[in-house]
Amino acid sequence: MCKHTSAKRYTTPANTFNLKELPQRLHTALETKTQIGEIQDLPRLISIDAHKFIDRENPSAKIYHEMRRHKFPKSSHGTPQTLAQLQAYWDEQLIESDKPIVWLFYNSTPLPNTEPPTEDFSPTFLADLSKFDGAIAVITYQPHSPLKSFSPNQPNLVEDMVAWIFDILTTP
Repeated sequence: MCKHTSAKRYTTPANTFNLKELPQRLHTALETKTQIGEIQDLPRLISIDAHKFIDRENPSAKIYHEMRRHKFPKSSHGTPQTLAQLQAYWDEQLIESDKPIVWLFYNSTPLPNTEPPTEDFSPTFLADLSKFDGAIAVITYQPHSPLKSFSPNQPNLVEDMVAWIFDILTTP
């Protein structure tokens, strides 16, 4: 049985790519900056695809499991069930990590062709997430996101995100 999936394609001046490719493209761009000596060490970049969220208001367990896939330690309190519990775990990781940690949220699923585009993140989730410390960004159509945000249609999306991460790494 063949399962057909589609994902919205976004354009940049140099290429067209599927947003599912963004984490790899961003990682490659950051590695290039490391190789040419512009940054000393890569951050711990955790890209989280919100299309996998079953509970759009409280995806705490899903975010935690994405962190575990990136070799973060288990929480001594078990899997966070609320965003407040996830925030406590996140804060602990920010303290313990020897590298900066960056969360990047995006949604790889196509949105209906509506003007303006429909919400790709729950406003409640974004409001709660904005209370977390650290480097967190979302790729969203919602221009009034309380977090650092980038548009999926931004002409130089990867380059702009690399510049933002570079600023994080080079600002004391």
